[in-house]
Amino acid sequence: MEIEANSSYVKNQKLVALVVKITITTALIYWIIAQIEITQLLNTLQSTKASYLIAAIAIHSLAFMLFSVRWWYLYHIQDRNCKYAQIVGSYYLGLFFNNILPTGMGGDVVRILRLKGKGLNTHILVSSTLVDRILGLVSILLMGLVAVIFTPNLDLSADIKMVIAALGIALTLFLIFIFSNCTAKLANRFFNRENKFSHFIINIVSTLHEYRRKRTQVLGSLCISFVAQYLIIFCYLLIGASIGMDIPFSIYFTIIPIVFVASSLPISIGGLGVRESVLVSLLLFFQVDPQMAIALSLLYFAIIVLITLPGAILIANKNLYK
Repeated sequence: MEIEANSSYVKNQKLVALVVKITITTALIYWIIAQIEITQLLNTLQSTKASYLIAAIAIHSLAFMLFSVRWWYLYHIQDRNCKYAQIVGSYYLGLFFNNILPTGMGGDVVRILRLKGKGLNTHILVSSTLVDRILGLVSILLMGLVAVIFTPNLDLSADIKMVIAALGIALTLFLIFIFSNCTAKLANRFFNRENKFSHFIINIVSTLHEYRRKRTQVLGSLCISFVAQYLIIFCYLLIGASIGMDIPFSIYFTIIPIVFVASSLPISIGGLGVRESVLVSLLLFFQVDPQMAIALSLLYFAIIVLITLPGAILIANKNLYK
């Protein structure tokens, strides 16, 4: 009876969380719609230069390809038999599900389950995905911190810049702790190996720490992450140029990392609404025309949907889970 009660409690929690996310997503989308002046927005969209958009699509597609290479490379570090062709389809499947599932991590679960069914090691899949996420977050935060500190358009006091620098140091120390022997010892101390779930957690932590011996490869993965993130920022720049948005390149380097971090928070459906509202709010802060800001957010969302469609093709495949 106690197990059933706990199961019911967990289900209720998940339902409440889903309702909250749907509510937040709806409220944010409503806020964006309330800012729209339909005539001006349509005029902005109609004046879009197609050549810039095509270039943006190509560059963002390249960025996603680099992300897939990064994940494969992290897995390949611990399993040399894994080929890129084995994982690329599942990666795009995960990208597609990230757009429609209640959390941005949902796509990760989908691709892990699919590749587990294909015989890949579960512990390495989970640990490589965690490291992949960590490297992505680190690259975003570092780019954002550097941009905020050195962007001349921001009138920040020396104290605020020191606080931002301190956050960067704190992030570095946190990463050192995560991959330290201390974490492995804590996992072995607080988790009982006789318990199946605890044993799984210990194995994941142990697998994570295998990356400590592969510092050069992990650094290479981080470099891939930086290149891909910069390509996405350049994609935003091209979309802005396509609608005639005239703001300094440094502004994109300041706001886009913030948008990345905000959209990764598990508070909406696939980051929908959060990404767009944060982007529009930040652009308004820099005195960008509201309709141009909304047009930029809508065009970027359209590009994301377009380049993740290969994942939808896999869903239509009858052999999806074979």
